[in-house]
Amino acid sequence: MPPWVILVTVNCRETEELLGAYRDGQLAPPLRLEVEAHVRCCPACTATLRGLQAVSAIRLGLAGGVARRAGRWPLVLLAAAACVVAFMVLGTGSQSGSPETALAQEAVSAHIRSLQADHLLDIATRDVQTVQAWFAGRLVSAPGVAPPAAFELLGGRLDYVNGHSVAAYVYRYRDHTVNLFTWPAGQADEAPESQSLGGFHVLHWIRAGTNWWEVSDTGVELRVFD
Repeated sequence: MPPWVILVTVNCRETEELLGAYRDGQLAPPLRLEVEAHVRCCPACTATLRGLQAVSAIRLGLAGGVARRAGRWPLVLLAAAACVVAFMVLGTGSQSGSPETALAQEAVSAHIRSLQADHLLDIATRDVQTVQAWFAGRLVSAPGVAPPAAFELLGGRLDYVNGHSVAAYVYRYRDHTVNLFTWPAGQADEAPESQSLGGFHVLHWIRAGTNWWEVSDTGVELRVFD
């Protein structure tokens, strides 16, 4: 028997923020056991964890070329799985009437959709200027975004958030996919503010007339401000 006693002290909000690390096996034993104990008695957190595990399965499937191998999931099933994950993760959050929360839910939903087969990238390149030039012919505004050293730019795609087309820059951090959505904002600057939604980490800020929404399943933030 391990030398510690399991005391369930984490609540749903705290558990939700830890589920990504729990799924990846990054929690120390005492905290891991607390999360496990909470999940066992909380249907909502159980559903969130299953959603995160499904997202991981989709990501691993794409990395291994599962969709192109006989006897494995075809593209249509991968797409359906991503839709199910979005429903599981975001379904309970739709009760909130806050515009900010609703927009965060849209960003997370777009992030989940991007994990479908053949939907992550419209242009695949590590060159920021090439991605920006590709967006320039399709959107009113698409600022160039150079990632910090720990993040690898994979490329970009057009997505749909807040009722219009937006630019989505896609990065890799270790084995995590990070989506950075951006579009013009008709309001004053806002300082970065983060939240956890359905087990996903969401960071939002407005700077120089531009909206930024960063979504991933890791708490490590890209934090690109220029």
